[in-house]
Amino acid sequence: MWANIMPIRGFEQTLEERLRPETVYRILTRYHRGITPNMKIKYKDKLLHITEIINVDEGDFVLEITATSKEKRHGEE
Repeated sequence: MWANIMPIRGFEQTLEERLRPETVYRILTRYHRGITPNMKIKYKDKLLHITEIINVDEGDFVLEITATSKEKRHGEE
């Protein structure tokens, strides 16, 4: 499926006293019925977690999806 995927910001979170970088992506794609925040998006070597889905202009033509990618820590699967 075609999509325009752009990183829009990055930040770090404290997790178990370690820093874990996170990047937020904005994804524009053709409208697809049934996409939910429970789904994940595979992009290159990253697994993006959907946080928000907007049906642009409620026209069933374009979806704007916000998703995050967290860098793996050493030894993490």
